[in-house]
Amino acid sequence: MPGVFLPLMASLLAVNPMLGDGSYDKFLLRHEGSGMGSAQLLGNDDTAEGSFFSDGDPLRTSLSFGASDLSEQPGVFGAGISASGISIYGLNDDVISAQIDFSLFYSPSNQIGGDNPGGMSEGEMSIVVEFEIPIDNPMWDYGLLIEETADFSGTTDLLIENITQGAVIADTQEMSFQKGVLDALAGDVLRITTLHQGSGSTGPAGMRGYFSDLSVFIFVPEPSSLMILAGGLVVSTRRK
Repeated sequence: MPGVFLPLMASLLAVNPMLGDGSYDKFLLRHEGSGMGSAQLLGNDDTAEGSFFSDGDPLRTSLSFGASDLSEQPGVFGAGISASGISIYGLNDDVISAQIDFSLFYSPSNQIGGDNPGGMSEGEMSIVVEFEIPIDNPMWDYGLLIEETADFSGTTDLLIENITQGAVIADTQEMSFQKGVLDALAGDVLRITTLHQGSGSTGPAGMRGYFSDLSVFIFVPEPSSLMILAGGLVVSTRRK
């Protein structure tokens, strides 16, 4: 819904302090993809469209598209339908993160006399993120959340690889979660590849949509933390 998901994407960017501070690309090697979508409420003449394309400039820490169509009544009396996607890479304190979201969403008014015309939306997005692992065997976790309601459907393909070692870490189209120690050495390159597509069409109804949300976190001590750890090891060794 334009009133929910597009501001949510903006807020993700706004609260992400690693964007634009000059340090986020320290380990980022590649961030590329493409996305497009369209949305139209029934009865509206025009179709809203949005798209993006990136050829892998590592300085692009965020990629996104959004298409939303609103009814004429303002605020809570209005209805909306949207197609949107966003990919954000970040380095914040001691966490490397990748967040990739894709959604199709119809939201009618829940007020008496409010708009509920129905509508249709569709979209697709592909993303590739590659970055170096800065330390041996870091702790990590990832979660892929997928939700699908009546009248809307989609697919999400996720592939996570250690391309240095030629190892597949995750390969799924299903909702999945994993956490623990990542089998990777300092300097190994991790690649995350996602492919999303979906569509939906509904008459007057309640909220409808397809949603896919991927979060990947690699926990890495800050340089100062590593120095403290190293200093502690030296002191410990001397005491022995």
